[in-house]
Parts: sequence; structure tokens; C-alpha cells
Amino acid sequence: MFYWDWTMILVIPGLILGLWAQMRVSSAFKKYSAVHARSGMSAEEAARSILNEGGCGNVSVRTVSGNLTDHYDPRSNTLRLSDGVYGSTSVAAICRNSLALSMSSSSTPAMYARYCSVISETKIS
Repeated sequence: MFYWDWTMILVIPGLILGLWAQMRVSSAFKKYSAVHARSGMSAEEAARSILNEGGCGNVSVRTVSGNLTDHYDPRSNTLRLSDGVYGSTSVAAICRNSLALSMSSSSTPAMYARYCSVISETKIS
């Protein structure tokens, strides 16, 4: 038998909002995967460059399986980029790095400024 609880009024809209947000992120990533950085840098090269310029050369950059699974692992001091992002030169892939780096305890304002300069050098392919 189905039991109705008043807290479902809060859970159901939250679930719908979460699904809507996930669809928007996935569609934006797919759309901007066709836009390539004019510099020709891959996401891994951009991340390494930004980490080095920000004084975080000790953070390693590795690949991880999955789609949109980029994250910073503080236990191993590693920025992990998903398979589709790691070697990609698209703006979408490079932007994913900023999200993962923002979770890093060693991120600095200079890193964000560097991302802006990498991302602003774009062209439609």
C-alpha cells in the first residue's frame, strides 16, 4: 500500500528541479563541445598551465572514466578529468576544469583570471 507523507510536497519539486538542471548542464556541454579554444590547448594542458601559474604545480592531472565526472580529489591532491574532457580542445571541456578547480583548496583568483584568458580566445569550428 502506498503511504502519502506531507514531506513529498518538498521532495518532488526538488527532484524535478534537479532533473531539469542536469538536462540543462548536459545540453550546454554538448552545444559548446563544438566550440574550440583558439589557443589549441587541450583541457589537460590548460589545467596544467593554470595550476603551474597559480603556484599549484604539485597538483597532478589525471583522467577518470565516465561522462562529466570531473573533480578534485584532496586526498591524493589530484585533479581528475573525465575521458571526454581530458584531451579535448573544446571550450566546454576547458570550462569543466574551472568547476573542478574551484573545489580545490589551493585555487586562487589568478587561476580564474587565467581561465578567463584561455576561454575568451575561442572560435566556432
